[in-house]
Amino acid sequence: MSDIEFLGTTNEYNIPISMGAVAGDFFFTWGYGELVVDDDPKDGVRKVFEHLKGLLAEKGLTFADVVRATCMCTRGEDFVHVKDVACEFLREPFPALTCFPIVCSDVIYEIDLIAYKRGLSGSSPQGSGGDGIQSLGSADADGWPLARAVTAGGYLYSSDWGNAVDPGNPEPGMRNVFEYFSNLLGEKGMTFEDVIQFTCMVTREDLIEPFEAMYQQTFKQPSPLCATFCYEGDDVAAKAFIVARQDARRQVRFTSGSDRGTESALVDDFLFVSNHTEKVDPADPKTNMRKVFERHRAVLAKFGLTFADVVKATVRVSSYDFFQDYQAVYREYFQMPYPARTTYGSVRADPILELDVLAYKKGLTEGAQ
Repeated sequence: MSDIEFLGTTNEYNIPISMGAVAGDFFFTWGYGELVVDDDPKDGVRKVFEHLKGLLAEKGLTFADVVRATCMCTRGEDFVHVKDVACEFLREPFPALTCFPIVCSDVIYEIDLIAYKRGLSGSSPQGSGGDGIQSLGSADADGWPLARAVTAGGYLYSSDWGNAVDPGNPEPGMRNVFEYFSNLLGEKGMTFEDVIQFTCMVTREDLIEPFEAMYQQTFKQPSPLCATFCYEGDDVAAKAFIVARQDARRQVRFTSGSDRGTESALVDDFLFVSNHTEKVDPADPKTNMRKVFERHRAVLAKFGLTFADVVKATVRVSSYDFFQDYQAVYREYFQMPYPARTTYGSVRADPILELDVLAYKKGLTEGAQ
């Protein structure tokens, strides 16, 4: 029996997804999207925020309890509408925000949330709205309602930060990204050794290798989980966002695969499983897709877990030509109630499928000692 509480387990689109999931003191929403209507571009964003507001309310939460929001658009010019509407719904202290353009067959806005409230699942003393949440910094110079980072329940969730890089000499610009996060962690008495998950975003596929090389140089072993993907941007740029845990070297158990570096991180009864990528063969798309899910099943099994213990799945696809194949394979491995899920398109020359998952089970950390 799962220790996760799933909300909104059925939907009119017959998508294998739950709209929200409670695990421990954290609440994870699905990536909810609406079409952009050019006659009233803010209308779709408001619908997204109203929907997420309703999901939060089902667990007695508000936007004051949100620690991070991930905002995605298929057109970069639509982010100004997200910013304006976000200012209507969010108040200081603001959550961390990550924003990036995505590839999609439709012109949409999509947002998912992570919220925190002590005692949310009855596992610790009940707190009040926003209890235990601290924001680092406030609205940025461009008027975005964001904190540079938010701490909650011992975790630090950052907003994304990055800068332009010289494609002929990307190292200095990329180094700035790592230095920024080193300084950010230092403000909370933390270091790179406390990072659980490091997500890199670049605007050109040929920047992935140098960014990952710098990641390997920066982090000591065992290194945090790492995901790198491409997004469309007007400038040649690199940026990142992180999840960290106070005193991670004592609190977190990292495990490594034979040839893939760190494959999982266990802490506070949560299991973070690193992303796995496979190229999709247009002639037989499901075979390699299954390899992605089989790899995750093997990692979960090492801890006595199954896909029924997954609270949140994040999926990246670089081609929607095989979207129905992906949905079919997903149903082979997940059954109702499905986890909360966010799926979005990334920019790659080849069709690929990437998956990372977050699982939860009470007593998992103690049982793995």
